[in-house]
Amino acid sequence: MSFMQKHHFLLLGVIWLLGFVIAPAPGHAQENGTCPAVVEQALNALTTNCGGLERNTACYGYNLVNATFSDPQPEGFFSQPSDIASIVSLQSIETTPFNPDDNTWGVAVMNLQANVPNTLPGQSVLFMLVGDTQVENAVAPDEAFLPSEPVEATVMNPAELHTAPDLTSRVVAEVEPDVTLLVDAVSADGRWYRTAMNGVTAWIGSGALIPSPTLETLPIYDEGIYTPMQAFYFNTGIGRPACNEAEPVLAIQSPEGITVNLTVNGAEIHVGSLINLQTLPENQMRLTVVEGRVETADGRLIRTGQTIVGAFDENNNITAWSQVRDATEKELATGERTRAAFARLGGDISSDGTCEPVVHTVQDGENLFRIALRYNTSAPEIASANGLENTRRIYRGQQLVIPCPGSGFVNIPDAGLGAAPPAPGPTGGQTVQNVAGIDCTNFRPTSPLQGMPYGELYFYWDPAPGAELYRVHIYTGNGDRVAGGETTETRLYVRTTEEAIGQLNIYSWEVEALRGGEVVCRTERVTVQRDPNPNQQPVAGGPPFTASWTCISTGTLQVTYSNVPPGDTAVEIKFDDSMAGPNQGGTFSVPPTSASQIFGGVFTVSNGRVKSLPSGTLINLSPASPGC
Repeated sequence: MSFMQKHHFLLLGVIWLLGFVIAPAPGHAQENGTCPAVVEQALNALTTNCGGLERNTACYGYNLVNATFSDPQPEGFFSQPSDIASIVSLQSIETTPFNPDDNTWGVAVMNLQANVPNTLPGQSVLFMLVGDTQVENAVAPDEAFLPSEPVEATVMNPAELHTAPDLTSRVVAEVEPDVTLLVDAVSADGRWYRTAMNGVTAWIGSGALIPSPTLETLPIYDEGIYTPMQAFYFNTGIGRPACNEAEPVLAIQSPEGITVNLTVNGAEIHVGSLINLQTLPENQMRLTVVEGRVETADGRLIRTGQTIVGAFDENNNITAWSQVRDATEKELATGERTRAAFARLGGDISSDGTCEPVVHTVQDGENLFRIALRYNTSAPEIASANGLENTRRIYRGQQLVIPCPGSGFVNIPDAGLGAAPPAPGPTGGQTVQNVAGIDCTNFRPTSPLQGMPYGELYFYWDPAPGAELYRVHIYTGNGDRVAGGETTETRLYVRTTEEAIGQLNIYSWEVEALRGGEVVCRTERVTVQRDPNPNQQPVAGGPPFTASWTCISTGTLQVTYSNVPPGDTAVEIKFDDSMAGPNQGGTFSVPPTSASQIFGGVFTVSNGRVKSLPSGTLINLSPASPGC
């Protein structure tokens, strides 16, 4: 969480509490002025009482909180603010509604592991119970999965890391032999081990690891196995609270960048960030996404600022979901209050609040900008911690120390890092057709903007609120579409290798926002220059193959190349001309191994490239266009 975000959250908290004092509220509590004071006191006490809460524990935040346990507990156990209890034996926990007679208002916090592996230290799921709220543990203590401390495993063969113990699942990274991983669980069939890579849960095949007795001690983790409180039943009061400020709610926050699986009143959901749960009249419940997204088991996707309603049966199980709708102003206001309450708990709620460094293994297509953005930390500090003199020179497999993840994103002022370019940047999105509920105002590409890494990377853009789908188009400099895809997120994973998008060096991309299958918004099209292939090494024992181009006069282009690799017999020069079209140029015999070729009658040229044949050694000419 960035410095600005933290202070934004704290400001929200102050505004919320000031709102308690100013906003009218019904009943005795408003007349005495006690409700705002008690709420403020309770939230201020959270940092002291529950800050730094460890995994799989519950905290008594503020009076009154009631709890039951599966094991006998000593007299007075978990009966006062700041008391801590283990989640494993916790059967139920209940926070009381605001009581103006004794100025009590229950607040409790739980720190759960859910399906977050032990190989991601400090990452956990936070529950906050506010006011008239009850949560019952649906995971029996003797059936709960308790991850063990991770053990070291050494990679024996090159291997892919997958999102699930299944070869058909998405690949998140590749590892080379002799790399040491931390693993904390094994799949039921014994063929996969759970680990983490770059802050993401991952699975590696057992055949890729050197056999070790310690691996045989790991617990089995499989679908249908739950950690304590990963499955639960909840209920919030549906009557009118004593004052508007003390509205009951169960708020859940997952770690940033990690999707956690929870079973709420019998219904499985996948949570990525901050949500509010509340009970409604007529056997219903409400789920509002304050930030991030939630996906139900039947594929319904709820995004930031949206709400879905679930229907209960006689056993309090959710049996059906409504259609997704935009959240009301009241629901959004409740979301901002819970966001501010989490900020009172101690700032960055997606980590344990420590500033311990982690190690990141660089993957294809990554640069320092994206790595710093991923860990929400400072790119200059990463460069300093690793002695990077050239911040553009990082390579696949390199291990970087990431100092203080979560301390706030800071970029290096280098256009090549994929950061936003100097003002003016891309403008807001074009409205293709007016559709109610869609806002194209701030719909714009954000990365890459002035440098496209070679390999694999995410393309990012700012959202168009109300859109159901985003469609990405990647074009050559001539406007031919060569790649793209569709996603419900504001990013898309793209391969930018020669095999994927061709051998040019200039490309452009844009994003469309869709609703009901129709294009509603379109971003500005951004032109980027692809970086050279980092895996293309110079021939050992000789000078590197180089090439350049320049306009020596109006309409006359000169392309110069030197040190054609030994064994090659020709040089192919290609470029695009604004009048003559794409793929102009020619093929020239070798020797000589160094020469200059003149092309007359050209107009505006771009996408220049020089290839040595038959080795295929390719140079994308810079700058993007020399003029002419």
